[in-house]
Amino acid sequence: MPVELLFEIHSAFDHLKRIHVDNDPEAKCAEKAFSHLKRGLLDAFKLKLMYHNKDYEKLLKLKTDLRLIDNGKFFPLVLN
Repeated sequence: MPVELLFEIHSAFDHLKRIHVDNDPEAKCAEKAFSHLKRGLLDAFKLKLMYHNKDYEKLLKLKTDLRLIDNGKFFPLVLN
């Protein structure tokens, strides 16, 4: 798992822990935990998109003719 996601998950659970250990207000801690989880979700989306783009670039660099796949419906554009 990417370190960015682990950091956000750890931070979220740290805020939830503060409810029981430090007697912090539940609403405030839950709001902060939710913010960390939301940031983690956005980081996951960013990483997924980045890996997808890298895989897509590798696919385009192949020496094969991708227009042959699925009668040209898979890759309809002709590259120069």
